[in-house]
Amino acid sequence: MFNEILLAEEDDIVEQEIRKRQEWIQEFKEQHGGKPPEKIEKYHERKNLAEPLSPEEEEKKRLEDEEKAKKKKDKGKGGAKKKESKGKKGKKGKDEKGK
Repeated sequence: MFNEILLAEEDDIVEQEIRKRQEWIQEFKEQHGGKPPEKIEKYHERKNLAEPLSPEEEEKKRLEDEEKAKKKKDKGKGGAKKKESKGKKGKKGKDEKGK
C-alpha cells in the first residue's frame, strides 16, 4: 500500500521539493545582492541551525554545565581510588589461589 501511494505521489513530491529549492535560491539571491549560492548544501543545512537561547535559557545551561563538570571532576577522583583498591584485592585473590 505504501508503495502504491509513493508511486502515485512521487511526481508531486519531487515537484514540491524542486519548487521549495527554487524559492530558497530566489530568497538567497535577494539577501546576497543577486549572487546565487555557491553550494546547494546550504539549502539542506538551513534547518540544522540552532535557535539562539534566551538569557534565561543561557543561564540555566551554564549552571547545568557547571554541575556536570563538578560531578565529573568528583567522579574522576573517586574512580581512581576504586580502581586501585580493586587491583589490590585481585592480587590477593590470585596469591591465595596459587598457594
